Amino acid sequence: MSSLATFNARPWTQWLGLVFRVVIGGLFIYAGYLKLIHLNIARNNVFLYRLFPFNVSQTIGMILPVLEVSLGLLLVIGIFTRVAALGIGFLLVVYITGIISVWARHISIDCGCFSSGGLVTLWPNAVAGYKRDIVRDVLMGLATLWLVFFPVTALSVDRLLRGTRTPVSDMSEPDVTV
Repeated sequence: MSSLATFNARPWTQWLGLVFRVVIGGLFIYAGYLKLIHLNIARNNVFLYRLFPFNVSQTIGMILPVLEVSLGLLLVIGIFTRVAALGIGFLLVVYITGIISVWARHISIDCGCFSSGGLVTLWPNAVAGYKRDIVRDVLMGLATLWLVFFPVTALSVDRLLRGTRTPVSDMSEPDVTV
């Protein structure tokens, strides 16, 4: 058994993976839901980053919430966990890049991740928000990286499909006498 497989066979790693799945998946479902119920605001928030023409940003603003909810649901359920974690990890890199971009260009906005977003009137408030958002996204990125390497976690559909049990408490070698 490879060292990664041996490491992932430990029960605590699989329960930690479950926590990462539920927390990150839940956050993405929540963030996507907020954008879906305020779709016009979400579409305009994408435009505030000033990275794309208006029509392109409107399209991105419509697709992004559906993608966030879909990937979040896959994580929470624990099916196609590696693919969902890669998708969320990619989105987090895009989000971090966007935040760094507006920070570098001195554009004062709220990211709109869990709020209505919009312009921020005071530059120091925007910078504080950028720092907080980047740290949050990096931490979530690290957790998704864990799920890329260890996608089969406790209480997941992936585990059921592979025909394995919930984490085993004793991973000692079987006693084989000849």
